[in-house]
Amino acid sequence: MELGGATDQDISIATQRLIVNVMTQKIVGYQSEQAALRSTQHLSAWESFHLGVNESRRNTREGDRRAMVHLQRAVALDPDFSSAYAILSDVASSTAFNYYSDDRSTYLERMKAWADIAIEIDPENSLACAAKGRSYWLREEPAEGLHWLDRALQIDPNSAYARYSRGILCGLIGDTEKTEIDLGNAIQSSPLDPKIYSMRGHLALSCLQREEFEIGLE
Repeated sequence: MELGGATDQDISIATQRLIVNVMTQKIVGYQSEQAALRSTQHLSAWESFHLGVNESRRNTREGDRRAMVHLQRAVALDPDFSSAYAILSDVASSTAFNYYSDDRSTYLERMKAWADIAIEIDPENSLACAAKGRSYWLREEPAEGLHWLDRALQIDPNSAYARYSRGILCGLIGDTEKTEIDLGNAIQSSPLDPKIYSMRGHLALSCLQREEFEIGLE
């Protein structure tokens, strides 16, 4: 049976991705709430990681600063924490992109270095692969990052973060059709995502580039 061109299997996969991404957002929130109740000096690497992820989702200068403190504590406690290095790379990217620091070049260097460390520790980590792919965005080499984002989605097909990131890079190389597919899927599968504003913004820009004005202005 098909509904609007989508098969039962397509709908089942979309529902699965929605559940996984919503539960991921809830888990991060719960873990960070529990960690916030403990003294900083007694936090584990895992607890510091979740506090860092939660702070990074504020999308503010102060949120990025606090996120970096928590995440750096996490990797100090566990030097093999690939996911923590991946999120550190993403926070450095955010700091550079938003000009939260006058020393932008340093954060661009950290963005690349932390993504490289994340991959070196665990090349099968979807977050690490996505961070590596995203690192090419601000290095103005978007085509070079697509391989890593494809790999991230092979490892974790439910990753809205990787799908959203791939959509951005596709837009930068002019493949607006793939941009709309990836960003549309990311929005649908992760409606509570803290980056939802960015997903919608990039999708609108892509639609406007394709002169799909009614869709782009929704």
